[in-house]
Amino acid sequence: MVGEDKLNTLKSRPFFLLFTIVIILVLLFGNIVSTLEPKAMAAEEPTEISLAGLPSKGNPKLDSALNSVLSAKTSASKELLIAQEDFYIDEDTVRIIIESITGYSDEISAIVNALGIIEGSYGDYIQMVVPVSCLLEISEFEAVKQVRTPMQPLPDIISEGVPLINADGWQTAGYDGAGVKIGVLDVGFDGYITRQVEGELPASITTWWAPSIGNQGTEVHGAACAEIVYDIAPAAFTTSSLEISPDEVDIGEDVSITVSVDNTDETEGVCQLVCKVNGVVVDEKEITLAGGSRETVVFTTTFNEAGNKTIEVNELSGSLGVKEAVEEEPSPDPGTIAEIPTQETPEEPAPESRWWIAGPVVGVCAVIAAFVIYLVRRKRIQNMI
Repeated sequence: MVGEDKLNTLKSRPFFLLFTIVIILVLLFGNIVSTLEPKAMAAEEPTEISLAGLPSKGNPKLDSALNSVLSAKTSASKELLIAQEDFYIDEDTVRIIIESITGYSDEISAIVNALGIIEGSYGDYIQMVVPVSCLLEISEFEAVKQVRTPMQPLPDIISEGVPLINADGWQTAGYDGAGVKIGVLDVGFDGYITRQVEGELPASITTWWAPSIGNQGTEVHGAACAEIVYDIAPAAFTTSSLEISPDEVDIGEDVSITVSVDNTDETEGVCQLVCKVNGVVVDEKEITLAGGSRETVVFTTTFNEAGNKTIEVNELSGSLGVKEAVEEEPSPDPGTIAEIPTQETPEEPAPESRWWIAGPVVGVCAVIAAFVIYLVRRKRIQNMI
């Protein structure tokens, strides 16, 4: 029957669900176990690295220059080293510095004295001249820490590397920065005034400091970069002292724009000056200055429109106000007397009549009074009767 079938279905459903859950757990558990089991790796024999093809680093106590001396097999290679290195005395003798372990310099001096000529010593360092054949023997002493070539002293720095980068050749050919504007944007220019006094920077420099700092800052990098630029391009001109007179004019009135130009080089050069108003070129001038000289240049211009103007001459800038011209009224001739018109006093209007309001009011009052009299008289008559 149908009822029994439904009952059997309900009875068998829990067993079916339980069976399904068991199968799912088995599958999941099997995957987890297989994941956790380590995989067997094929046994591999360690690979041996061959050092046969690698170059030898030489003796660890000798510096690279001395190791190059020992590795020079032919006379040609020795001659090349002798030409390049300053520590060679001759083909078979070199000057070296021996650095001993602290406290053993006297013992090392006594030992190596028989191998060469000791030129001097200080602290743990010994300078001596020895045959090339003795270098390995000296390095084998346990108290010897290092054997190297002497450090070469350098003269005082008199240039920012102009000869090193061959800038002097370009300067000789006439490319010395003449007529070029140079700006240095950096994080700080500390000490630039001292560099000006020392002559490392030109006497006139136009500066602009970021508002967040307000001064030259504490970094010296910008001043150092400016020194390099000035050394490489010494004839670069600097402009300063921009003056605009007057600072406010009427339309059509002349304006004088004055700027000073310095040639910071010792040689004569040409400088190009460009005057702009609101970014538009209005005039250009070219001047020739002797080395170390200054010249004042004046631009004159007028304006046909009112408003604020930004004036630029090369890297310098200023502002100017232009206003509309005010027309003045002509003044009267002092020989004549101007008639002053008299002003008549207006008559006051007559008071306006108000009877059109008073009439109705009086009429109404009369009617009320008559009605009151009527009532009073009527009451008296009734009392009399």
